[in-house]
Amino acid sequence: MADAMWAVIGAAVFGAAFALVFRRNKASFAAGALFDLFILFALTAWLLFAVGTAGNPLTRVSATVMVIFLIFTLSFGAHFLVGFFLLNARIVLRREKRSLANSLSLLAAFGVAALLAAAVFMRGTQPEWLRTLWGTLTCLIIFHFLLASVFLTTLILFNLARPKGEWDYIVVLGCGLAGGEVPPLLASRIRRALVCAEKQARRGGKTPVLVMSGGQGADEPRPEAEAMRDFAVAQGYAAGQILTEERSVNTEENMRFARMVIEKHAEGAAYKSVFVTNNFHLLRAAHFARRAGLGPEGVGAKTAWYYVPNAVMREFIAFLAMHKIKYAATAVAVAALSLIFPEAASSLARIFLH
Repeated sequence: MADAMWAVIGAAVFGAAFALVFRRNKASFAAGALFDLFILFALTAWLLFAVGTAGNPLTRVSATVMVIFLIFTLSFGAHFLVGFFLLNARIVLRREKRSLANSLSLLAAFGVAALLAAAVFMRGTQPEWLRTLWGTLTCLIIFHFLLASVFLTTLILFNLARPKGEWDYIVVLGCGLAGGEVPPLLASRIRRALVCAEKQARRGGKTPVLVMSGGQGADEPRPEAEAMRDFAVAQGYAAGQILTEERSVNTEENMRFARMVIEKHAEGAAYKSVFVTNNFHLLRAAHFARRAGLGPEGVGAKTAWYYVPNAVMREFIAFLAMHKIKYAATAVAVAALSLIFPEAASSLARIFLH
């Protein structure tokens, strides 16, 4: 039971640290990492407690379920991912236009399948240099898996943390038009902003000003912001409560130029703002909002279920690109450590990929 108590203490420490970091910055990677550690220590504590009180039917059953899940994940998790990514890719490519951005699920399926095949090949007798290289690759795979897990945790937590208070401005981020009209993905953002504005009005608050942010792409007949404004007006929102920002071509410019529009309209008065985008895009948008000096509070609009896995992978890649120097330095450090301690790297390869 002493081990269980230490695990409980660890869970309490990481839980408290998470609460402090998350309260200060909901989009912080540190918050996601601390929450993952909290869950890990909490589950470990429960498992140790269950082992120490094996006579209790409830703890015995829960411990058995946890162990079975762990064994299944280690044994068949990669195979499950291949099947899931292939199924998701089939649905996405049938319902959306075929492009590299919409093919990430398919590429992920091929990548995981290739790793499984390589793992089988490496079970035989291979040259020492190849086994060292395989150990390094394994360490890099584990590093990216942990990084992706923290990213996903942070994204989920941010989506669950709904902003509170009264807003003067709601910034709606554009995402491209279809033949000059608002497509479903963009429509979900606008409708979410309208719902937020309606809820605030029902509570007796002021009617917020919507800031439609989006410029005109090379293949678009008019600025996104203009089409977004027309869509909101058609839904019954007062045209006088809508501002447009028609210069931006990416999320960073969305936030920066929207702030200029807001500050010009506010005429020096203090204001509170929130942005609306799709749930998969929320985390990266929050980082750009913070950089631009806008409030990093965001509201996520629902996205078609089949589109989410592919979109989240795209966001993860884009997030790594945002922090490419830190990411590259850490990846190089992981590779270097695996080469310095090849035996440890080989042990990880045997555990995780055999």
